[in-house]
Amino acid sequence: MAKEYWSCFIGPIDRSRVPDGGDFPIRQAVKNAYYDMFGGYAPVCNSGWGINQELYNKITKIRFEHFEDKTVRITQKEYEQFLKDSQWLNCLDNAGVDNWPGIDLAIEMLDELNKDEEI
Repeated sequence: MAKEYWSCFIGPIDRSRVPDGGDFPIRQAVKNAYYDMFGGYAPVCNSGWGINQELYNKITKIRFEHFEDKTVRITQKEYEQFLKDSQWLNCLDNAGVDNWPGIDLAIEMLDELNKDEEI
């Protein structure tokens, strides 16, 4: 089985509020939790500063690109609207909307909307 590195980001934090060596207790807690779980210390346990919001966004994007089943967080209101829309589309499909005279125009409109976007 391929070995991977586990990562954890904490923040954003106003660095001026953290004393020198302030990441040590957190890093030590992670090292101890790893030891308790696996019976030994990890070959690598690293922490430090230097990840700004832009870099964090890039790293997060890269980290989750390899997952096949991505999770998306939405509000309850949005979720309920998606359910209603899905039910409505299923009803239209079952009623034979694909035989509707305007279906070709609807497909063209959808293609135009999705031309520059990936769904």
